[in-house]
Amino acid sequence: MAPGSSWAAKPGPGPTPVDWNRFHFSLDNAALNGQETTITTKNAGRLKTLWTFNAGAVIYGSPAVSGSRVIFGTANGTLWILNKDTGTVLKSLALGQNAYGSGAYMTPSVEGDFIYYQDAFGNLVKYNMSTDAEAWRVTAPANDAGFSSPAVYNGKVFAGLSNGTGDAPCTVGKMQAFDKNTGALLWSWDAAPAPYVGGGIWNSPAIDTARNLVIFATGNPPNGSAACGDPIPPNTPGDYTDSIVALNADTGALVWYYQAIQSDSQDLDFGGSGAVLFNDGTRDLVGAGSKNGKFYTLDRATGGVAWIDDLTGQCVLGCGGIFGSAGAAYGKVFLNIGTNRNSANIALDMKTGAVSWKNGGSSAQYGGPAEANGMVFSGNSNSLLIMNATTGAVLGSYATGGQIDCSPAVSTGRVYFGSSDGRLYVLTP
Repeated sequence: MAPGSSWAAKPGPGPTPVDWNRFHFSLDNAALNGQETTITTKNAGRLKTLWTFNAGAVIYGSPAVSGSRVIFGTANGTLWILNKDTGTVLKSLALGQNAYGSGAYMTPSVEGDFIYYQDAFGNLVKYNMSTDAEAWRVTAPANDAGFSSPAVYNGKVFAGLSNGTGDAPCTVGKMQAFDKNTGALLWSWDAAPAPYVGGGIWNSPAIDTARNLVIFATGNPPNGSAACGDPIPPNTPGDYTDSIVALNADTGALVWYYQAIQSDSQDLDFGGSGAVLFNDGTRDLVGAGSKNGKFYTLDRATGGVAWIDDLTGQCVLGCGGIFGSAGAAYGKVFLNIGTNRNSANIALDMKTGAVSWKNGGSSAQYGGPAEANGMVFSGNSNSLLIMNATTGAVLGSYATGGQIDCSPAVSTGRVYFGSSDGRLYVLTP
């Protein structure tokens, strides 16, 4: 055809759809599937239920979707492996229960037929789904618990340990690295100095591959009410409680840390809200939300503060804190706030932390978002909302019988998410 003709070449095939193989999709924990094209802003309001599965208990574990399988955990300590097309049970694994009443909060990391997961007691397992056998198991110290979704990177498995004795910690929070093939311990890092305890790691580490850093957030110290732990005095060397921390991935050496609260006596730690990595156009940043309702954003090279946003006033009658992990895409950070009866889905400008938009809701919001194709997928009250990432306009709403306590997974033209009504839902155009 001649130049300037109105004829246009037929588009070539798009990128091959990819699986959602780990917590929040990628090592940066941004929860963005940039290759999802089947679900669009035009059909998001017309998604239909492909199938649901009644797991019989609250679903806390965000789903992992890989190959023909979808994998998620429930409050009764069961890890379910289902056929992703039909919901047929392929396998269920008993992960036990700790003082918090569950051993299946985490999302396993999947590599082919292998999954890496923590059970209720913090034991780390590499499991072969094809042969129905453990490749290896690492036993955690007594009184520990597992809520951390493992990160697999450069031949290593990284996972945190928290206390299994309730909100008055009796153990030291640890970040550890293991050999992916053998399970051998390569290094271990403590969040509190002896003889103190606390600093449990409840969230999933992010990996800054450019700087070879493992980045995560820590929990609170004892408040003095527990027989097994005294408060940590301010300015105690080695006190990394209520902090965002960066370690060298090869050695476990401390690179930098930022302590948000010293001598926390009110359980205002980072909890389930772990590190999310993003670039605001000029800076490599990391952010995490605290149960004090603030979102802390630091420079990844130095650990210096970029901006801090207090979001407690963004809900009618107040929000409470941030519990779920954030996502990041399209120049914004997306998160849920609300640990009481008021909540909101919020988008923040990556550069400044200014609120770009919000959608208010009721009931607590313990899960986080997922992003794909210009949209944000997130729980709000008892529904999954699909929102325009730029404006926050609600494109679709899908009601369940309970609040949504986990982040969704968006993979190969489907949305997978669980509810406190005990069901896993799968939506598709």
